[in-house]
Amino acid sequence: MPHQWKRDENALYHGLNSCRCGDEIRISGRVEDSFTLIDVYDNGQGMSQETLTELQKSLNEEASFTEPGHRNKQSIGLKNIHSRIELYYGRGYGLKVTSKQSEWTNVRIRLPILKKEEETLCTPISSSTTRN
Repeated sequence: MPHQWKRDENALYHGLNSCRCGDEIRISGRVEDSFTLIDVYDNGQGMSQETLTELQKSLNEEASFTEPGHRNKQSIGLKNIHSRIELYYGRGYGLKVTSKQSEWTNVRIRLPILKKEEETLCTPISSSTTRN
């Protein structure tokens, strides 16, 4: 997975900020055909239907940029992760969020299974790389 995801502690902050005794987070994964599914489930507060619909709409919108590196009102953690997956692997991969208010939320991450030589093609150019 792209290393940038590890830096998105904002999602952890919001997810763990309202934890209560007995709350749990489960992470599971499986391989289906030519892709990997990773589910991140919690039995916390869940989301209202309105919030879920807005989030799903945001994930389905193409990111718009006002200047290089800056999003236009879309810089939430889940949208950033979803956009990065699409940039690396194309449409059809990314996040799908489901939730029931006051009960649970599940974020499903869909990624392709890559052969070793394909992995190097998906490595972003670092800022230390010299360009001619």
